[in-house]
Amino acid sequence: MKDIEKIITDNRSGFDADHLPEGFLGRFERRLTRKKRSLSLSVCSAVAAAAAVALVFLLNTPRQEQTSTAIETEIAEMKFYYENQQRMTIGIINRLLECTPDTVLVGEIRAQLKAMQRDDERFEAGISSNIDKETYIAQEVGYYRKRQESLEYIQQILQRYEN
Repeated sequence: MKDIEKIITDNRSGFDADHLPEGFLGRFERRLTRKKRSLSLSVCSAVAAAAAVALVFLLNTPRQEQTSTAIETEIAEMKFYYENQQRMTIGIINRLLECTPDTVLVGEIRAQLKAMQRDDERFEAGISSNIDKETYIAQEVGYYRKRQESLEYIQQILQRYEN
């Protein structure tokens, strides 16, 4: 700003000789005093533009892919939940089996647990990948719930036997 003022004062005669349009100096001075855009405003503008581009890409993604991804996530979470719940129950059953002296009962329960593992493998291999995801989820949930009920029943038998 000081440099511009110095140039104007040094060349005052040249500036006075020219006939400027009316209001030019006022507009010129307003432009000189106007603040420049800050870096944070530029960053905000860039972020807003990036968000707009991401939103456009998201809206252009076919709806089927979005729901498919959401359902796949739901299936993975469901499997994780039920498998952890069943691992915990099987762990409790194994600890109870270690404390149970009756070998016939222990042998039958271990055989039942092995049969359940084989059923798991058959269920996973037998479920069709051609069915829609909601039916798949319903079948998985039903299977896991029945399996969990069986495990809890075995656990109750062992706890009654232990007492």
